[in-house]
Amino acid sequence: MEEKVATDIVDSKFIGIIELDDLGNTNHDAVKKFIEHNLIIRVDIEERFSNNKFENKFPLDFDNGHYLFRKDLLNEIYYILKFYVEEIKSDYWSGIDDHFRELNSILNPGQKVEYLENYYKQIYPIDNLYPIYTGEGANGIKNWKDWVISDITSSFELMKIYVSTKINATNNNEMNRIEAATKFVPAIYRNRSFVENNPDVDIFQLLEEWEDYFVKHNQLKIILNKIHELNGSRHTIIRTYSNDPEKLSALEVAYYAYYMCEAKESFVSVDFPSQLAWAELSKTFRVNAKNIQLSYNQISRYRDIRLGKGRGKKIQKVMKHLHPKALTFAESDLISI
Repeated sequence: MEEKVATDIVDSKFIGIIELDDLGNTNHDAVKKFIEHNLIIRVDIEERFSNNKFENKFPLDFDNGHYLFRKDLLNEIYYILKFYVEEIKSDYWSGIDDHFRELNSILNPGQKVEYLENYYKQIYPIDNLYPIYTGEGANGIKNWKDWVISDITSSFELMKIYVSTKINATNNNEMNRIEAATKFVPAIYRNRSFVENNPDVDIFQLLEEWEDYFVKHNQLKIILNKIHELNGSRHTIIRTYSNDPEKLSALEVAYYAYYMCEAKESFVSVDFPSQLAWAELSKTFRVNAKNIQLSYNQISRYRDIRLGKGRGKKIQKVMKHLHPKALTFAESDLISI
């Protein structure tokens, strides 16, 4: 049985770990408290690039030493922010309801598809950060988590706010996470003047972009799903609505089949896997059926091959073609690479 990789963090063990008064009046005092609570750890300048205990690569200099924030601390802050933006604040249905009501007034199925296609193009983000949010990466940043963590590690004021924000901790991790999110983010805004002292990071712009990308990313998936429903064939969507003009390789088709199969989604008209299924995929994507089969057998049986070096780009390329449920399997794999 394959290892299940957690995609979320439920503990809130670092929030409120230090009393606000104990942080003192200077960053020098605060850094000493971070060291006492083992929140930052001294490392050699070379070690920061290789030690997997650390998520960030930006050293914090203190008393002629180099310090890095703990990886689990940064992960916790990231997932608390993620929970706030995606679970508490954002509502991606509110912006799409009017368009779907308009869609109901269109009788011709072909015109419905054309309407949705135009809406899809209208809301698709074209700025440089969206590929990072979707996991395609850009400018040396692999994914959105890396981007967010690079920002929060650049703001010591933000870190101080998190570790001094008090919650009424209980045995219910979900309630702890809700309280952490609803207290931490407002605390950032209350201390905006201090947080904005660092010109290298704009956490407020980051949170706005995060919400915008999350909303549009989910709206785009809803639109594609509706087009699929209207067309009655996923294959039509793949050929017509791909944002990448390059066709899929046999290996990429195998990834597509794997994730759709894991999600128990219908993607061929015959039993899968079977020789008829390989033939149908070959005809749809115009790649060799045997190569699809061989690739599928490898990635479905061996996790280390599926998540091997260079495979992230293959997964990213097929993600835009997957149904929402299948997409979650691909995203989980991508995080694990």
